[in-house]
Amino acid sequence: MGRTVSGSIRHRLSFWQKKPIIFFMKEHRSVRILAIPIFITVPMMNCIYDCSYCYLKGMYPSGHMVLFVNIEDYLEELDHILKTQNMYVCISYDADLLAMEAVTGYVRLWSAYAAKHENLKLEIRTKCAGHAMWDLPCLSNVIYAFTLSPQKMIDAFEKETPSAFARIVCAAEGLKKGFPVRLCFDPMLYLPSWKTDYLQLLSQIDRIFGDRMLHDGWEKLVDVSVGTFRISQEYMKKLRRVEPFAPAVQYPYVNCNGVYQYPPELLKKMENFMITELTQRMDKENIYYE
Repeated sequence: MGRTVSGSIRHRLSFWQKKPIIFFMKEHRSVRILAIPIFITVPMMNCIYDCSYCYLKGMYPSGHMVLFVNIEDYLEELDHILKTQNMYVCISYDADLLAMEAVTGYVRLWSAYAAKHENLKLEIRTKCAGHAMWDLPCLSNVIYAFTLSPQKMIDAFEKETPSAFARIVCAAEGLKKGFPVRLCFDPMLYLPSWKTDYLQLLSQIDRIFGDRMLHDGWEKLVDVSVGTFRISQEYMKKLRRVEPFAPAVQYPYVNCNGVYQYPPELLKKMENFMITELTQRMDKENIYYE
């Protein structure tokens, strides 16, 4: 059973219990360096943001957010798994938990659990820029992964999300305080001016790192990820019905083995460009891509 509340939050928020608790195996681009199983779990479904290209619009029947309240069951299941293996768990895959932390307190709860389990790593993916996150415990096994896009693409495709400047400043503050931070240039999105847009984004990061005396900011990062937009054909079918006028959704993608992606030549051009630029700033071994 569940109950629903409404308020200042744009989406309706429902509270449910999730059973059975499932930790999904997932290939992650950092798997080569971690050499441990990668899992996804879903303590919350749907996102407070409204990115036009988001796969969640093709995955769920509505945009309402669902918060699972039986977190103790998740942690009990983790207790059993961690007895026999190390784990890397993405806990903010189908929602932006940090954007909802003031409502849920879930990131603090998961962090407290991670503090007691050295064989567990957590990844918290976000487009949030709330500096209150740096009041959370600073733990080596909790990674804050910021999705970054050029401002032109945020304006076009990522409605109601923090600006590129705000996200970078927030990430820089975390780095300065010693938190493990990852930057995610994933998904890379196409506009005719994409190359100029991404160069401006990288220059913006350089300037913000420099302004905050993080002259070794790129080297302080856990790593960065690079990947162009891709989505399963099942999700794309519904997403195109939901977003009939969104350029990022209606682009003539190529279906490659059931996954829609940019044409191979454009895909390689975009990703290789970003990797080349990043290698001028950091060790290539810390750049991950598909």
